[in-house]
Amino acid sequence: MKRSQFAWLATLLPLLFPIVAIAKNEQPGVPMLLQFAERYQQREPVQKEKVSPKQQKVRPTSPPANKSGQQSVKELELTLGIKKAQRQLLQQQQVIAGLQQQVEQLNKVKQEKMANPEFDFSTVSVMFSKLRQAMAITPNEQHAKILVAQAQQKNLQTEQTVTQIAEQRAQEQAELAKMSQQVTDADKRYQQVSAKLHEKEQIEARLESEVIQLRGRDKLFATSERLKSATARQSYAAGVALGKDINKMEQERSSWGVDVDRQALFSGVTDAFTGQYKLAPKELDKAFSESENVIAIAREKAMKSAQKANDEFVSNFKQKKGVQQSSSGFWYYIDYIGDEEIKGNAVIDIMVKESLTDGTVINDMESNNKVVSQPLNDYPALFQEALRLLKNHGSITLVVPPSLAYGEQGNLPEIPPNATMVYDVRIAEAKDAVVK
Repeated sequence: MKRSQFAWLATLLPLLFPIVAIAKNEQPGVPMLLQFAERYQQREPVQKEKVSPKQQKVRPTSPPANKSGQQSVKELELTLGIKKAQRQLLQQQQVIAGLQQQVEQLNKVKQEKMANPEFDFSTVSVMFSKLRQAMAITPNEQHAKILVAQAQQKNLQTEQTVTQIAEQRAQEQAELAKMSQQVTDADKRYQQVSAKLHEKEQIEARLESEVIQLRGRDKLFATSERLKSATARQSYAAGVALGKDINKMEQERSSWGVDVDRQALFSGVTDAFTGQYKLAPKELDKAFSESENVIAIAREKAMKSAQKANDEFVSNFKQKKGVQQSSSGFWYYIDYIGDEEIKGNAVIDIMVKESLTDGTVINDMESNNKVVSQPLNDYPALFQEALRLLKNHGSITLVVPPSLAYGEQGNLPEIPPNATMVYDVRIAEAKDAVVK
């Protein structure tokens, strides 16, 4: 079925597209006159007719040369026109012959197709319709194309507008999120400021209450007028000594890791004088007992830790070559023996650096440009023994156990209890004593 349809279509195509050129033998771009002359020269020369002498006599006299030339041109143009018409006629005859053959073929095909009723001419009609549509665009189609292009342009503009709106909406959402975060941050800051303001108000209320209480206790504090009497001054001095002991106790407990509330401590001392206690007797006894237990445990722990550190330091120091132990029990290392012997009655200027075994410097006389100057026999026994081991300008390092230094009490707040001390002693100058 399909093969026969395509054969029939191939037979009809020459009718739809007449491609036979009428002027097949014409040469484009060359004047017709030249083309005819060229062909005329290529043809065989025409034999001249024999003229009898009688005819020669009858021939009229030749016209002038100019008339003969004009007539030749006209004859030539006429001849060319005739030749051209002949060629066109011949070509048309050929075309007609070809068309007749095609008509015969079509009739033959038609008869064959009529014998075969299954052939559907609508298919060929649709093909011709599509072929015509492909070859030529009607005004309606042209208008439709313009409408389609305009619709596509509008769609493109709509898409661009939608994209711009989406971008703008995304930007607005980002700005909204940013503003929301700013509001959240501002709310947090407001809450923080409100909390601080509330805390400040509480502190001010507490301070105001304390001021009222202190004004009521003003009679407990000595004024300059009251300290004019000897009894008042002696009592004040005893109070100062008691306060120093309390301060020392606080520092000692702090060194053991026990927290002390200074305000509560001061309030307890004041209430002890006024007799107006803020705790019941049983609560007061219980709190005091708990405090003593906490202090004892912390003190024991701190002393063991300090003793362990001191023992490790002494053990490492003793392993150093040249270290010796004195008769009194301290360990020493002579850094520089000195240059001249020191007389027994000499006045010796020394500089001492005092430190703990962990490297904490308590005093450094050399850094502070300070010198102790006194006769040898006036120095404490520990330093007398060390200085007698040196000559003038000598230096020595001492590692002194707690029993020869500050003992179990220490010297708070700088020196803890049971502290092993390290002394770097240097003789700045030894001078003969002046005899008065």
